[in-house]
Amino acid sequence: MTVSDSSLMLKEAISQSDIHILALKDRRAVLDFCAKKMHEKIKKEISLRLFLEKIYQADQTNIVLPSGLYMPHIKIQEADRITAILAILPKGVKDDSGQDFFACVFFISPLKPAFFQKHLNFLSVLSSSFSASFIKKLCAFNKPSEIYSAFDSIGK
Repeated sequence: MTVSDSSLMLKEAISQSDIHILALKDRRAVLDFCAKKMHEKIKKEISLRLFLEKIYQADQTNIVLPSGLYMPHIKIQEADRITAILAILPKGVKDDSGQDFFACVFFISPLKPAFFQKHLNFLSVLSSSFSASFIKKLCAFNKPSEIYSAFDSIGK
């Protein structure tokens, strides 16, 4: 996968309106914020209660990467494509493990065999693109449009 493929994949999954600069204090608050924003996109297909149950169950195995990236994600039947919410947390949030995170990419992908490899590719793009230095750069921006434009600089 090329650098431009990574940038394109991010821009296809994360729209500018899905980027939020937040000052939340704990992992659960970040997860709840992102989950509720995501639910707005699929509320016709699944109830908020059921969606949150699935997310909380899946989040038990999610970790914060050393780069400062938290990637809660689930595969659900109700999704038709990979869709993500990006939360930038300039002040950071301390995870229960003691690891600080400054970016959260919350995403859903379809629970369909055709999307298995795409799901893995997206995880790979996130973990390789969201380096500690890239996350620090994103935290310096004041507008979602600046953050969205920064996707073009991945790998450069």
